[in-house]
Amino acid sequence: MDYLLSCHFSSDAMEGDMSPRDIRSFRVIIVEDSRTYRRPAHRHAQLTVWDALTLTLSEGAKPGAIDVGNHFRVYSLIVVT
Repeated sequence: MDYLLSCHFSSDAMEGDMSPRDIRSFRVIIVEDSRTYRRPAHRHAQLTVWDALTLTLSEGAKPGAIDVGNHFRVYSLIVVT
């Protein structure tokens, strides 16, 4: 069964009702403990990186590009439940 939804808005009504929003870019990445030959990684977490489009991780890389397999040292994490 097909439905047709029709909405009609004037541009004046849209501009009056919708104020500009202050938005921030972000990425959610999956991270794990570093591992050694003697001990495997045993903790995994999701890490939210705010303002990701302003982040440049290596020289010549595009801003916001986070590649799989990169290694980083992360400090001052705040646990949010």
